[in-house]
Amino acid sequence: MSYQNPFVSYLNSLQGTDANNLGALAEFQARNPLFEEIRVDHELTPVIRDTLLGNDREPGNVILTGHAGDGKSTLALAVIRSLDPDLPFERKTEVRCNGVRIVVVKDLSEWSEPERDALLDEWLRADPSVRYLVVSNTGALLSAFCDRCEKAGKDRVSVENELLAAFDSEREGSFGFGPARFAVHNLARRNNIGLAMKVLGKMVSSSKWEDCRSCPNARTCPVFANREILRRNADPAFRRISWLYERVHAYGSRLTMRQFGAHFAYFLTGGLDCRAAGTLTGTAADGIRFFNLFWGDDGEKDSKGAAHQLRAVALMSEQGFNAIRSPQENRLLRDSAEAPLARTDAELEGLEARLRAPVANRPGEKPEEKEAREAKRRRNYRRAVYFLGTPRDEKEPKRAFDRFLDGFLQSPTLREALAWRDDRTRFNGTRLAAPLFRVLQEEFSGVRIPEGSSAGDTLYITLGGRMPGGRRSVQPVLASCEIRRSFSIELCADGAPAIRGRGRLLDGVELRLSIPFLDYVHDRGNGELGRGLTAAYRNRIEAFKAVLLEKLSDSDNNELVLLRRGADGSLTELGVRIRDDRDGKKLEVL
Repeated sequence: MSYQNPFVSYLNSLQGTDANNLGALAEFQARNPLFEEIRVDHELTPVIRDTLLGNDREPGNVILTGHAGDGKSTLALAVIRSLDPDLPFERKTEVRCNGVRIVVVKDLSEWSEPERDALLDEWLRADPSVRYLVVSNTGALLSAFCDRCEKAGKDRVSVENELLAAFDSEREGSFGFGPARFAVHNLARRNNIGLAMKVLGKMVSSSKWEDCRSCPNARTCPVFANREILRRNADPAFRRISWLYERVHAYGSRLTMRQFGAHFAYFLTGGLDCRAAGTLTGTAADGIRFFNLFWGDDGEKDSKGAAHQLRAVALMSEQGFNAIRSPQENRLLRDSAEAPLARTDAELEGLEARLRAPVANRPGEKPEEKEAREAKRRRNYRRAVYFLGTPRDEKEPKRAFDRFLDGFLQSPTLREALAWRDDRTRFNGTRLAAPLFRVLQEEFSGVRIPEGSSAGDTLYITLGGRMPGGRRSVQPVLASCEIRRSFSIELCADGAPAIRGRGRLLDGVELRLSIPFLDYVHDRGNGELGRGLTAAYRNRIEAFKAVLLEKLSDSDNNELVLLRRGADGSLTELGVRIRDDRDGKKLEVL
């Protein structure tokens, strides 16, 4: 008989894949002692506390907003507990500290209109001895303030614009309504992957797992095996898990803290309780490994049911991470001399042998059915190598493994861009310049520059642009500038690279370089045309071009400059102007 570990049951309550989903609610967490096993300190907790108490400035009010599941209530609970550890968490909670009465209000959408009106009356009185922490979604906050505008004698459009601008800030925003001032923190605008990975770390390192060692099924239990493999291989596994989330985030999708927690719990337990996990052995247990559950399946049967209700699993499926992309990668996974799992953890040797072994014949099985099973086995091995593999400590195997990681992530620049964010000294803007301005030249002129030829030292904006049509060998130039003198490539405060204008004319001009754009630049530099630019980023480039045109245009210049594309892809200027002569005006070609 297996031991029933309450911590496993608690993790299963976080997933939301069935009716056992109470653990996903902040109110349940506030009462559950097991919540402390996964709770992490949010960086905003002391910031909000200090704002309310006025420890670093005048005491102020705070608005905390974000999407459902972003952790607003959990963060508010942490602030309350930092002031009074024993205080219950209710719809309206009051606590006194340092002579200030702090009122925490949550879920304005659940308050009636008269209740919200009375609350606004309190805020507008601006009693210096009372401070408010308002926790709600953006829609309810907009309604509360905008519906009060007429009574308060305020312009609704102005109030709405100011509040939306505060919501749009990635850091701390500010909003005022009469005498009441609020610091605004929108959790939906923050990258929460680092915080989420700390939660995963606490899930894996919890001392509650030690109770599993007394279970008679501990040696074969796939749930406990997931925990042990992740604990012993936290690096590289945690780093590579975070890369997948960063890739999804960079390409426009975001997970809430609740969705992260659900995904972590699922790929640890597979939704199995201790009794069900204890019955699995052999290849069935191998399927319930975190590197399969991460994608919502058991390695054999693709689960389109409960697991794919998880937002994280659905996003991972959309990205196509499981497609093998290159012959080099196939060779890496086939080469028995590589054995990348065996060097990572002795316990993984048996798993690697099983995953690399050819699948056994089944009576009456068709060849295509067997090939499908072999393809899944190779896919499962590829997954395990991504999360847990370690290359030989030699230059070429390391390079091959780096190419494998980038291929798995389907982003050749993501790991490098994240490294810049963590260590600014690793950034080299000069190395980016040539391929980057080559792509901008193509976007601004619509001229595809052949591989091996130089885009030159001048950036041209032509009348043709990206207009559809055939090969345009000559185009009118609207504006131009010298690349080296006019631009630099630098890191922003958050570690993201950007093109920045230099000199009097272009001072303040900036184009932030997203990871999808860097991937596109990398692919174009290697002659690949498969990955295109999203419409959103193409619009940003068009806006950048419009700013350059405004800054660089010279209305007093009477010279027409034509850009000629040579047969070898080189770009040359041809100037045409009207010159005064003794015999009248003449057209001069330069």
